[in-house]
Amino acid sequence: MTKILILGASLAAVGIVKLALKEIQEISIENEFEADAETARLKAQTIDMNLPSGY
Repeated sequence: MTKILILGASLAAVGIVKLALKEIQEISIENEFEADAETARLKAQTIDMNLPSGY
């Protein structure tokens, strides 16, 4: 009986770790997209500042 409880607890712990890793990966991807968007915004702002007025 104890072995079954230990096995169940171990499987639950593995499941929790997998969910945590998945969440970390999703947050990492979101941060990467946000950084790309910020870089694009800064490049567009720089281009806009370098254009002669009236464009």
